[in-house]
Amino acid sequence: MKSMAMAFFVIVCLVCVDAPRAFADGDVCSANEIQAAEGALKKAEAAEKAGKIKDAYNAATQSFSSIYCAEDAYKRRGGIIERTSRKLGAQAEKAGRFGEAFEYYYKPYSMGRSDYPLIDADRAMLRHAKAAPESYKTVSEAVAYFDLREGKPHLKEAQALARSAGDKALAKEEKNFLARKDSLEDLSKARQWFGLSGEAHRASERAVQRGDAMFAEDSLKFLERAISYYEFADDRERVQKVRDKARNLGDAYLKKGDRKMAARYYEVAGLNDKAAELEKAVEEEKEKAEGKRQEKFKEGQQSLEKELGF
Repeated sequence: MKSMAMAFFVIVCLVCVDAPRAFADGDVCSANEIQAAEGALKKAEAAEKAGKIKDAYNAATQSFSSIYCAEDAYKRRGGIIERTSRKLGAQAEKAGRFGEAFEYYYKPYSMGRSDYPLIDADRAMLRHAKAAPESYKTVSEAVAYFDLREGKPHLKEAQALARSAGDKALAKEEKNFLARKDSLEDLSKARQWFGLSGEAHRASERAVQRGDAMFAEDSLKFLERAISYYEFADDRERVQKVRDKARNLGDAYLKKGDRKMAARYYEVAGLNDKAAELEKAVEEEKEKAEGKRQEKFKEGQQSLEKELGF
């Protein structure tokens, strides 16, 4: 009985030793896959041992579908990535390449280590944003990153950078509006920045102020700009007020007999059919006047030829 039990134990052990390795999803690894995976990991380990940190990092982070066919692959690969990314991140951060440092510090987490501490990545990202406070791309990436992080570390600091840039955009808008009464491009940039800090309304409020200043004037140019500012602020009620004013001014010009100006105000008022009708009438009147002029010219020419005996 004892001999039978011992034989069964030996058979089980042999089966365990010779059992093929498998992926996490249960697919069995082939001999070639195991060999390739072992070769890749050993290459990364050898590079790290030789002090070739970047080579080791590249070898460990490469896209290799069967990498986990190697023995104890998760621990070996994860260890290489953590150690090399930490060193490379520190080197990049010391050199002032904060964006690059962030990518290294964040790598273990992005490779599946959901429990990996991100304090170094957080610091690098914040320094990256502070080093380029006028870059919307950089600051917006920082805001998005911290907003998704648990506890939202440094989010307020990143948003403060955006708010400062938005304030600068409004200051530039002030100068441009005073100089040429056209500052929508600056307001658009300000709204972008303030959107990162949850204060996009500040750009809209400034646009309403500009629209009010334009609305106080009667010229076509200013009324058109008033509409543009109000539309920027999505203030439909004020837009309609401008259109109503333009219609009234169009009526006034029509009463004076100036159909051309009336048509232009009706266009601003959104009364395109009425404007087109007037424009057609104006064009017909011009053609009629031109016809009379040509007829009068011919009569004069004929009279002159008669006098000269032609």
